[in-house]
Amino acid sequence: MTQLFKRLTLAMLAMMVLHGVVQAQQVQAEKIPVKLQIVISKFDGERKTSSLPYVAYATANGDRLQISVGTNIPIASSSGVYNYTSLGTLIDCTVTTEAGRYKLYMNLNDNYLVVPKPEPENANVRPADAQSYGKFSFQGGVTVKERETKQIITAADRASGEVVKVDVTLTLDK
Repeated sequence: MTQLFKRLTLAMLAMMVLHGVVQAQQVQAEKIPVKLQIVISKFDGERKTSSLPYVAYATANGDRLQISVGTNIPIASSSGVYNYTSLGTLIDCTVTTEAGRYKLYMNLNDNYLVVPKPEPENANVRPADAQSYGKFSFQGGVTVKERETKQIITAADRASGEVVKVDVTLTLDK
């Protein structure tokens, strides 16, 4: 009788634990529609040389957001064959909620054509057909409040001295 009682107690306990696990799995975070604005700005010293805004609607606690804008440009080799290189921006982002705030995890890649600065007459310059390409990458997470703009990165290009800044703003999509 004692063995039967122990087995029944264990079986009921196991069923209660399994029921709790199933219920916990069914409870998901609320899906919240949000609007993201991501601005990539470039500076030469204090002078802003470009500002590229990207606006997208996403779902916090939902699917991943991906923006890809760019073009493939031909580059002639010395043998006359063309190879293509991709220039543009790729933004891959997820948004989750965390203690009343929003956690953005972002992977950002920006490949661009470097426009040469005018050189003094007697400076060593590269041939006119030799083009330079720049690349900027960021991967990381940041926590923001609703309607808060946060500068998530400021980075200087070692070769050109150009400074890249990325600002992110999150608002609710009502």
